[in-house]
Amino acid sequence: MIFLILLNFLSLDIQDAKRPVPPGTVKVSENFYVDRTEVNMFEWTFYETFSRTDKDTALLFASKVGRLYDSGPLINVQDYPMHQLTYEEALAFCQWRTSVVNRDFHSNKDYKVLYRLPTEDEFELIVAFETEAFKKRVDKVKDQVATSVTDSEVAGYYGYGPYRKGGRLPKGMAKKRLYGLFSNAAEMSSEKGIAFGMTNLNFDPNGDPLIQTTYDGPSKWVGFRCVAEYVKK
Repeated sequence: MIFLILLNFLSLDIQDAKRPVPPGTVKVSENFYVDRTEVNMFEWTFYETFSRTDKDTALLFASKVGRLYDSGPLINVQDYPMHQLTYEEALAFCQWRTSVVNRDFHSNKDYKVLYRLPTEDEFELIVAFETEAFKKRVDKVKDQVATSVTDSEVAGYYGYGPYRKGGRLPKGMAKKRLYGLFSNAAEMSSEKGIAFGMTNLNFDPNGDPLIQTTYDGPSKWVGFRCVAEYVKK
């Protein structure tokens, strides 16, 4: 909690009201923004395609997403969480996204948008932000998890991305909400090997949303979402 107070204090010199919300995120507190959903397979495909110098080698069938398409009966949905990643791959995505957003969407001579993985303290803030809204939709999440698990030989994911319906959020998705925080995949933190949040394997409406998962390499049940902040150049 002391960390969060200090984080807010240090950001007071940046006029929050004058900053646009970074693409894909929701404002959770002063100068702290969080992705609405886990980074999904569509976004990862886009990253793989446009982050390589040799575009011919970035075809879908040659990509990490392409290999996942063949690994399970429900894995071919582009707004499912991206998973089977290393910590270093997630960091590389954050760095690439920072570069693209500051180049193409945000222009300021003094500040830039920085995307990164959240700390454990920040996960507490994120969970607190979403907990009250989650209570109002527990039954819906339970149905989604049950359907996802039932429809697959192995427990699967369910999708809800900003790329459905012509680029708009699906009906009923509020722009100031976070999704998948208490189910789908556990999410990487800034500490290598540590992820937080329930998955479709251990979802419990009365469980601890900050339950910790450890991983030592690519995992089917570990994904990530980015957080963002404005920092001085």
